[in-house]
Amino acid sequence: TVFLDVRRDVSIDDLAVVPAWHDGQLWLHCSGLLQGKPSGPVHLALRVATEELAFEPLVQAGRFDVRRPLPADLARWQPAGQGLPRLHVLQVDLHDQHATLDHHEVTFGIAEVTWADHETVIINGERRLRPTAYHLCEPLLEAATLDAADDEGRLLVGVLPFPEPSRLPAELSVRAVVLAEQVRRLTARHPCLAGWEFAP
Repeated sequence: TVFLDVRRDVSIDDLAVVPAWHDGQLWLHCSGLLQGKPSGPVHLALRVATEELAFEPLVQAGRFDVRRPLPADLARWQPAGQGLPRLHVLQVDLHDQHATLDHHEVTFGIAEVTWADHETVIINGERRLRPTAYHLCEPLLEAATLDAADDEGRLLVGVLPFPEPSRLPAELSVRAVVLAEQVRRLTARHPCLAGWEFAP
C-alpha cells in the first residue's frame, strides 16, 4: 500500500476583523491575504456561533475583503461595572473541494463608542471617564494586554508611538498615516479600546 502525502500550500495571512455600525446596521468586515497558488476553486467561510455569515469563492491569490451583516441580537461587550464583557469568536475557514486548507478563530467584541469630549467617552450609551492609556509596545497579533483587557472589561485608550503626522517631516508623515491605519485595522476587534491617539 502506498500513501501519498499531498501538501496544500495555501493559507490565509494578515487577517483582520473589524465590527462596525453602518446606517444603524452592525456589520463585520473581514480582510486578509490569500497566500499560495490554489490548484482549484477555494472558498472562504465565515461563521459566528451557529450563524454562517459567508461562503465566498476566492478566485486567485492576493487580498480579499468581505463585508457581511452580523446578527442583530449579538450581545454587546460592556466595561466592568456596566455589565458583562461578552466576546464572540469568528471562525474563518478556507476550503477546497476536498478539505479544509486553513482555519482561524478570531475573538472580537461589539461596543458602540463615541467621545463626548476629551475626558468623557460614551460606551453603549453610558458615559465613562477617560480610560487608562495603553502605550503600544507589543506585537499587535499577540497583544496579550489587549486580550486581557477584553476579558476583564477594562477600558483603554491607545497611544501610538509617534506624534501627529502633521508635526513630522514630509517623508515621515505619509508613513505615519499608513502605520496608524494599520494599527487601527489590526486592533479594531478589541472592544476594550475606546480609540487611538498620537503621542504628545
